[in-house]
Amino acid sequence: MKEIQTKITKEMLNERLQDVEMQKQNLQKDQSKIEADMNACDGAIQDCRYWLNILTPVKGGK
Repeated sequence: MKEIQTKITKEMLNERLQDVEMQKQNLQKDQSKIEADMNACDGAIQDCRYWLNILTPVKGGK
């Protein structure tokens, strides 16, 4: 009986291990996408600041 319980427990642990490894892989993919999205946002922010700087009149200028 104990041998059967141990087998079930090992099978359950192996399934859980696979599930957690899959979750980790998905999180790593999500992290990569988030980092890429953040870099894109940083680029857009820099573009906006660049154009705002060009389009903002200088005080005392003509």
